[in-house]
Amino acid sequence: MVYYEPPQAPRLSLLEPAVPGDHVWVAVAAFRVQPESLRGKSSDQINLDRENLATITTGCYVCEEPWSEYLSYRKCKGDPSERN
Repeated sequence: MVYYEPPQAPRLSLLEPAVPGDHVWVAVAAFRVQPESLRGKSSDQINLDRENLATITTGCYVCEEPWSEYLSYRKCKGDPSERN
């Protein structure tokens, strides 16, 4: 079983634009998990592997627009102060 304890404080500094108007591109993966493995009751269930990967998508964390090459050249229209 794969168990991950997240850090106590989120690393939100990684999600801040380096320069105002920059996009913050992120990749988000969604895995299908079973409640038994989340409860720690199933030792043979591996959650974060290829068989359980449902989707991976990319987009800007600030403006919430999906990745496109065109958008990657444009300024981000989102407001990072609204994300926190």
